Amino acid sequence: MLPRSFDHRTMAEIFPIPITWNDPHKYHIIAPPSYPTHPVSQVARPTIIPFPNSFPSELTDIIINQLDPTDTKSLKAVALVCRDFVAASRSLLFSTITLTPTTTQQFYILTRSPHCTLTNRIQRLELGIPCWRFNRPSVEDLSKTVLTLTNLTSLRVSSYFLESIPLDCPLSSLTAAWPLLASVELLGIQFGSLGDTIAFICAFPALEKLILLGVTWRRHTRPPDGVSLPKRLHTLRLMSGSEDILEWMLSLTSPPPSSTAPPISTLTLDDVTIRQAHLIYDFISAVASTLHRLSIYFKRDEAAAEVLLCNHPHLNCVPELRVMRYSGMSMVRM
Repeated sequence: MLPRSFDHRTMAEIFPIPITWNDPHKYHIIAPPSYPTHPVSQVARPTIIPFPNSFPSELTDIIINQLDPTDTKSLKAVALVCRDFVAASRSLLFSTITLTPTTTQQFYILTRSPHCTLTNRIQRLELGIPCWRFNRPSVEDLSKTVLTLTNLTSLRVSSYFLESIPLDCPLSSLTAAWPLLASVELLGIQFGSLGDTIAFICAFPALEKLILLGVTWRRHTRPPDGVSLPKRLHTLRLMSGSEDILEWMLSLTSPPPSSTAPPISTLTLDDVTIRQAHLIYDFISAVASTLHRLSIYFKRDEAAAEVLLCNHPHLNCVPELRVMRYSGMSMVRM
């Protein structure tokens, strides 16, 4: 800025020699006495620090993990803060879904959208409410939908009507679509045969937890040849009526040691009767080297079976057993 006394003068009068700006240290800016005079090279310029386009994923995960996964209201509010919080909040909001005959079609329409990004967030799938039946159209929509859930780790199917699993797709397709499936819970489900039951529970190599309550089959067929329980299976819960499955599992452990038997560490048996006592003895003996927790719940008026199992001498010889429960009574071995 030029002082007022030079406003009427030309630049040639101010600088009598030709001006070249190749050397900024040679010339100074003429300023009024009230302003400091600095060389051109020393004029301070503002430093602009660009704002990051996104938060690091580690920070967003830390923030989202402070919330209760069941507090959907807070998770929805956090998802509206900024775009960076959407993915992390969705991982908790949609980690578990329940599909019923009334919601299957809407969810199928949603997953068909090219903008839908929810399918890779779902980790736990619950099929059906026990008192509702799936009709044919809902089964078709459900079969197409579940194949898109490639990150599924837990499956729970329940029914009060002894229906089959409401999926109309080959078992090989489910095996390929769910490589991470680690937990299967079947309640009140009926299979076509014992072989179909065993083929289903052996179709997922990453399986770690298996619960079969009220599971039945219409025909007693021989299990498929060459199938074995998943190597990672460590938690097993069976209900009275599954003696055939227990006998098949027992056959995998003989002759010991057998490479096809999984390391069962937690075993729970429900509605046990005295008729099943000897089979339970044999199975406990087969998994004695890895068994840590044993829970046995007897039917009513089965005091004889309870006393027989509690006093069985082999239970004192299980080296890794730490917790034993009988009809709700716990005994902890230190």
